[in-house]
Amino acid sequence: MKKTIIVFLLLAGTMLSYAQRPGGTIPFDCPDVPPVKFQFNLNHELIALISTTEPFDAVENLYVHTYDAEEGLFDKLVEYYGEKLNQNRWESFAADENWQISVLNDSGPEDTCTGIFAIVKSRSEVHLLNVVGQIPKEQIGALLANLNVIGIWIPELRSLDGTFELPNIQTEPAISETEEILLDKKPVTMLRMPEDSPNPFVQFSGTMQETHPTDWTYHGQPIRKIQIQAHTKSRGVSNKERVNAVKDVFFGNIAPQEGSDDLAVLLKKLSNSDVAKFVQKVTINTGEKWVKIYLEDITNKDGLIPLSKRYYTHNGDAIDEIQVEGNRSVELDEIVKMLEDGPVEIEAAAQKLAESIPEFEDIQVSIKKSGLQHIATINIIEKSLPLSTYTTTIPRIGFNRVTGWELGARVETGLRSQKRDNITPFEFDWYSNIPIEKDNSKLFAQFGYGFGNKQLYYRIGGDRIWGENGKWNLGLSAQFQRAITTIAPELFAGYDETGTLFLRIVGVPDHQDYYLRNGAEIALQWQPKRSINFNLSMLWETHESLHKTTDWHIFNLWSSSKVRENLVITPGNMRSINFKFDSNDRYNYLGWHNTVLVEHSNRNFGSDFDWTRFQTHLRYAVPYRNNQLRTRFVLSSVVGKPAEDHFSTAILPIQRQFVIGGIGTLNGYPLYTFAGDHGYLFNVEFLIGLPNFNKINVLNFINVNVLNNIHVVLLFDQGQVWNELGSDRHFKPKGSVGIGLQVASEVDIFRFNVAKAFEAEQGIQFNLMFFYSF
Repeated sequence: MKKTIIVFLLLAGTMLSYAQRPGGTIPFDCPDVPPVKFQFNLNHELIALISTTEPFDAVENLYVHTYDAEEGLFDKLVEYYGEKLNQNRWESFAADENWQISVLNDSGPEDTCTGIFAIVKSRSEVHLLNVVGQIPKEQIGALLANLNVIGIWIPELRSLDGTFELPNIQTEPAISETEEILLDKKPVTMLRMPEDSPNPFVQFSGTMQETHPTDWTYHGQPIRKIQIQAHTKSRGVSNKERVNAVKDVFFGNIAPQEGSDDLAVLLKKLSNSDVAKFVQKVTINTGEKWVKIYLEDITNKDGLIPLSKRYYTHNGDAIDEIQVEGNRSVELDEIVKMLEDGPVEIEAAAQKLAESIPEFEDIQVSIKKSGLQHIATINIIEKSLPLSTYTTTIPRIGFNRVTGWELGARVETGLRSQKRDNITPFEFDWYSNIPIEKDNSKLFAQFGYGFGNKQLYYRIGGDRIWGENGKWNLGLSAQFQRAITTIAPELFAGYDETGTLFLRIVGVPDHQDYYLRNGAEIALQWQPKRSINFNLSMLWETHESLHKTTDWHIFNLWSSSKVRENLVITPGNMRSINFKFDSNDRYNYLGWHNTVLVEHSNRNFGSDFDWTRFQTHLRYAVPYRNNQLRTRFVLSSVVGKPAEDHFSTAILPIQRQFVIGGIGTLNGYPLYTFAGDHGYLFNVEFLIGLPNFNKINVLNFINVNVLNNIHVVLLFDQGQVWNELGSDRHFKPKGSVGIGLQVASEVDIFRFNVAKAFEAEQGIQFNLMFFYSF
């Protein structure tokens, strides 16, 4: 009955006239659009008959048009209404690929807005929504997310409930004898380096406000309250940190000076501090005895860097963002300096940039509109850098229970593009002098000696690379090797990490197992762009088992405890062809990383094995405020015949089997608990961000970045393994749950996990690691 009444009221509302539309209204007048599928025009009286609760009691009028989602309609509406909203001084609220939301605050109290305009694309429809009224800012998300209460169903807006906060849209206050604007910075253009920036997630807006009592004066007038407000559009930026930084200036070690100008002294102190770059506006009202400080998002995180001024097109349109593409050899600071020293017209500024930096041959500028924003793209064409020869030697130290202590070095010689003029054509040193370009043609030889098993290991080979460094390349590689390799490196990461070496030395159980590869490998690699990699390789080698040679670690010097034995593999001749596709667009360990692998081994090649295995490995990590959700799914299968000389129900040799159990896989089980021909693995990790501990008073003496990036980790794992010829091929997954603590910096992490399998007989598992599980 209630739904019938709602539908009746909506239909009645559509018969009302548009004649007396209040401010905050945008007419739905885009030309050449499909016929309106649904149309709702509701005034305050009709809405009150349906709901009188917040936030709908503040709505004066609500207009909705719904169209069939024809090809290109959403983009057309965004472009048309974007220009109209921009002309009427509407501000962008939030956007993603399926919706654009703008707000207006041209009158009324400071904590309200007078209009909301949204364009929303669903699977089969496109919606236009215009809400008019005196709507409290903190209720915007709840209003849009709960339109179903008044009979309007737009599920794409449900995610806004509590997720976004309306940015503070500051209007110019009226200047009176008691109110003074001490600072009002103009908007600046942001610079983005797309190659160094993460994938675009949903745009984010967040606002934080704190008010504190004071006992100050300003030119003899008492000031009783300070309000600090911070706004950000970046998930990686903490409003709390910036508000605390301002509070440190006003309430920190230097107390307000006595006398009539004590607040002026503090404001001068603020202007000379590192916090000054965050301050967008300062307003003081001696009549109401308050001072307000507004902080804006000018961080260089997420690939955005604020420039010192606003840039414009030759038509006078303000540029909101400049994207720089094609730069490979010039430091970012140099580009920023040249732009800021140049004119404000973007075309002229780009021309000056090309003339000022000798590495640039030409620069092309293009302007596009994205919603309400004007984005300028500067495409840099660099001069070809001369090739120079180099030789470098890199020492290496290692330790594990198979080789014991291992000492070695890598010698590399090749060609690279040389930017620095003070480097001679021939270099030789014992430091890690890595080439400027990672993908360069070279010859290399890597040697190592294991003092535990008293064996020599080596890799000798070379790479021939064609292409444009940083954009695309085609490479041919070949090597001969007698080298140690880990089992299932795609699932058990971190062998070469320095932190993992440290764990082995101090006695943390080694999560790797090792075997010996002796033979040759040839590979053809194609990278159409940096994030995509196709690899075709051929192996011609023998595999041998390795055995534990030492139980040593620092905390085992005066005891006789034993470390875990090394896993015995299936020995034999391995002749195989591998195809691997890898797509990795991660930045700071966030984003997608997907891999598809096909490997074929055949006795006709002289191999002891005959099978084809397939593996798909999907990894995704997404941030949410100070939290992260990390997921992984792996599916592995095989077709073929078991080895003739080995008695097993498995087709694959042990070193190629799908192995799960232990750190990073099924965390609640011991290492390598399950192994077989077929299997799947599903992992979910939810990282919950903790407060920034170095802002707590008792830890004020600590200033370490890792204390700003601490997470509690909730783990869930599920997986199963079975053999092609085995009897147990039913769906019987194994699972575990756990909790961990992760401390991270920009380059390193440390994680401690505690996990328990669902099976009662399995004990609690503990592990430490210096790397992400996936």
